[in-house]
Amino acid sequence: MYINESVTSIKGIGESKAKSLNKLGVYTVGDILLRFPRTYYMYQPPVGENDIKNHIGEKIALQLELRANAMLKKTRRLDIVIAKGFTPNLPVELIWFRTPYIRNKLYTFTPTIFYGRIIEEGGTLKMEQPEVYQPKEYENLCKKPYPIYSLTKGVSNKLIINTVEEALRNVSLEEHLPEEVLANNGLMGYNEAISSIHRPDSLDDYYKARKRLAYDEIFNFMLSVEYNNLNEVKVPNTYSITSTEEMDNVISSLPYELTNGQRNALDDIIRNHKISVNCSLSYNANYG
Repeated sequence: MYINESVTSIKGIGESKAKSLNKLGVYTVGDILLRFPRTYYMYQPPVGENDIKNHIGEKIALQLELRANAMLKKTRRLDIVIAKGFTPNLPVELIWFRTPYIRNKLYTFTPTIFYGRIIEEGGTLKMEQPEVYQPKEYENLCKKPYPIYSLTKGVSNKLIINTVEEALRNVSLEEHLPEEVLANNGLMGYNEAISSIHRPDSLDDYYKARKRLAYDEIFNFMLSVEYNNLNEVKVPNTYSITSTEEMDNVISSLPYELTNGQRNALDDIIRNHKISVNCSLSYNANYG
């Protein structure tokens, strides 16, 4: 698999899902790999029954046991699965909408982790649409930062995670920095950085991946600036800017005095726009 191949070349992505991903700007394998998580979440250990009411309205994990099979209630518009779990002393009502298959993950008298927002209605504790995990599965989930992606209609966080996982299994990214540069700057390899930014084993892994990708971003920017300088095409400047009385009046009317840094920036802009040809400029925004 190559990074310039269509996203449909990834197992599990058909035309319908591809159209949804297109709304996020994802068209190729490379696009999905470069769509980094917007943040990460650390799953917390299950809350004890004596502490549940201190977390009303929050998303928490509970270890519960079902003492009876979940019920499927069919209505004209949707299917509703209802179950009751115990802590063991407190009952919690569990409700899922439009997910009848969830019953396949629900077993009676088996410790199960339910993760979702806990609410209290009429003295009854409830969770709607909780995620369901086996205890060992949830324990492993708590050990790593969990990636959270920007989404759109038709694209779930789980879909992006699974798509990225499949792409990482089938593509090898080319390293473009010399070994000497990696060693001197304490940088991880590019392939490892892309993998770690999506599925870090720890926060330390995430910071190392971010450092490498930030280095690449600055390096590529400086490289493009140098390339433009070497291939500069001189275009006559038809919008020369000079200091005017109107400009002086605006400055004098400000409710504060310009700092030395701000005055230097203004002088630089005027000086560079007096020249006879256009040039590309960048200014540090941290003046004053």
